[in-house]
Amino acid sequence: MATAAPDTRLKIFRIGILEAGEHAPFAGMRAAYRAQLERIADSNTAVVFSPNAFYSAGWNRDSCRTMARQLVAQPSVDIIGALGPWVVEDLIAAGCTKPIVALYRADPISEGLVGADGRPVVSNLTVDIVPQRLRRDLATFAAVVPIKKLGVLYFASGNERPRIMAAIDSIGRALGFEVVGAEGYNSAGTFAFFKAYSALNTKVDAVYAPFLWDMEGDKPKEFYDRLASQGVPVYSSEGRFAVERGAILSRADITQDAQAWFDAWKTVRIMKGEKPADLPTSYPDVPTLMANEAVFQTVKLQFPEDLLSQSEIIPAPVAPDAQRYSLPDAIRRGLDQNPGHLATYELMTAAAAAASRAWSDYLPQVNGTASLYHFDNNAVFNDYEETKNNRTVASLTLEQQLVSLGTIRTIQIESGKKRLADNTFRQDSLDLTLAVTSAFLDCVKADELLAASVQYRRGVTYCLEMARTGAIISGQSSPAVDRLRAEQLAASARILELVRTRGAARILLNSLLNQAGDTPFALDSTGVSPNECVHEQQIMVRLMPTLSRKTEVRDYLISEGLAVNPRAIHSSREIDIQRLGLARNSARFFPTLNLRSALDYTNRLRDYPPVFVEKDFSWYVGVDLKLPLFLGGDRLKERRQLKAELSGLEYRRDQTSLEIMRDISTETDRLMSTLRQSDLLQEALTVQSPQLETAVGDFVSGRSSYLEALDAVRSGFDIGTAAISARFAYLQATAKLSYAVGWPLVEGKSTPGQVIL
Repeated sequence: MATAAPDTRLKIFRIGILEAGEHAPFAGMRAAYRAQLERIADSNTAVVFSPNAFYSAGWNRDSCRTMARQLVAQPSVDIIGALGPWVVEDLIAAGCTKPIVALYRADPISEGLVGADGRPVVSNLTVDIVPQRLRRDLATFAAVVPIKKLGVLYFASGNERPRIMAAIDSIGRALGFEVVGAEGYNSAGTFAFFKAYSALNTKVDAVYAPFLWDMEGDKPKEFYDRLASQGVPVYSSEGRFAVERGAILSRADITQDAQAWFDAWKTVRIMKGEKPADLPTSYPDVPTLMANEAVFQTVKLQFPEDLLSQSEIIPAPVAPDAQRYSLPDAIRRGLDQNPGHLATYELMTAAAAAASRAWSDYLPQVNGTASLYHFDNNAVFNDYEETKNNRTVASLTLEQQLVSLGTIRTIQIESGKKRLADNTFRQDSLDLTLAVTSAFLDCVKADELLAASVQYRRGVTYCLEMARTGAIISGQSSPAVDRLRAEQLAASARILELVRTRGAARILLNSLLNQAGDTPFALDSTGVSPNECVHEQQIMVRLMPTLSRKTEVRDYLISEGLAVNPRAIHSSREIDIQRLGLARNSARFFPTLNLRSALDYTNRLRDYPPVFVEKDFSWYVGVDLKLPLFLGGDRLKERRQLKAELSGLEYRRDQTSLEIMRDISTETDRLMSTLRQSDLLQEALTVQSPQLETAVGDFVSGRSSYLEALDAVRSGFDIGTAAISARFAYLQATAKLSYAVGWPLVEGKSTPGQVIL
């Protein structure tokens, strides 16, 4: 007997959508549901979302009832997707017999859509249930936020409010807090959250508002911000959507794509003839906790460190009054404020004063003295009565070195020390510039690696939840779930380590800028962003396209380094000073000639006119010649010491030159290596990015295993982080090469690479 040929005719299923009103998560769910349906539907099945079968009731219950009747009356619609409160109830009331897939509900059990037997109340309905949502939400909230009195704002679909409030009150008593609820409605009779909150009429420590429905545009953010400004954090059940807008916490029980796949899979089963009420309704309870760091700061709550490993964090933006630094800004502040650098500046000032002071030895030395005494009669008698009882003596002396080679050499030495101090200050400026540059780049790199790691954990979580959904769909346990969960934990550990690394980098930069370690600041990545860095690298490659050209550039940089590097200049100036010390040693055997003169006033002798009258004023002028003849051998011993030290300094100068040549050669090679690495990794990213999306899509649709999806996600992460590391290795190499040459970051240049170019 001949077998029947398979039915290859194209089957068309038309999907209608009814939503309670506009809500951003509804739009995301519709798009994800459609994408998953198109991905997993059989090749002989066409899924059509007709624009004429899409209704949005504008959060008006009467409008929803009318639209439900209109949608049910459309004969071409095969399956209806329902989003939001009321919708399923209104479709059932309209006599809908077509399959209904409840895509987005708060609590189908409490809302009366699930019977005591755990099945939907009508056979043409399937729902998604989060087991124990209320208990888990409130336990999570109370574990993070201290609550004595909890306000509850619950948008009810029907008459379930008393059951919901009783359940929350029971949970509150078990967790140790009081529960108060309130209601408020707009002119259309729809629950209004601002009015409901005002109706609480009591001070609450926190608010539980699982779904902010009928809050479009900026209203959710305004609501969360208003409560946070009053010190009242809000918990939501809407995941990222709510936390990004100002909810303090949310348990993202399942990603939107995973839930959409779950619902799309049930839809495909319905297309194949299965009864909606017979399909699974619960999805796994291993949610991802999300937290908003800024809200913790606003309501003055300590951010628990455990959340870093358990949650995805929406980081707090830097305060508006926090300082914002670009790389040149950070260097400028470091040079202006760093205490060590300021100390070096004062030493340079002291050296300038010492040089000026040395010159004073060759300037005239003028001194004045005066004395007035009274002697008793015995003292006068002892002087044979030739002196007076009251005696006055004054003198004005002038001393001037006329010839002193030793003094001249001392002046020259002190001037050399001043130039050496100036050069030391320049070297310290270069040292601090390199330190600030490295710390700044480490901060930006840590930020980028942390963001990449968070994104990686998000990708692993996506695959994990898809794997859990796949396990539900297949009805079998999957090793993918455990493997992906382990990878998620490893990703969380990596994030914790990067948070520590990021904190250490920011503490170091703060210390270099003379700020407390926990001082908040924002970083302006102008000049070091990926696009700018790629452009700079392309210019750098064109500068050194061949090995011979690279050698020319390296040799030029070496010649520049030997000429302008403060270390090379320091060695030369130390030698100059030592040679002056030898010259001063020789000058010790040269004669010195000093001018000396004085004008004296004396009134001490007794006058015997006309025989004797003391002449009060007198003066003298003359020169002193000093000729060293024998100094006990000290000069010769000192000379041997100075010559040995000079030889040591000359060897050290040669060593410094070799080190400068070595550093420039090494950093030039490192620069070229990082250029090649960056180029290869950028190309790898270009090749890998489309493969990642394909691999994950194939995993979701069953065409590949979780290992291939995980490998694609991990490969993307590894290549991305390697590209980040290579880019910052290039930036660090340019900073170190500029430092090795001795070039500072000049005005108008935002990176060391621009200085080199």
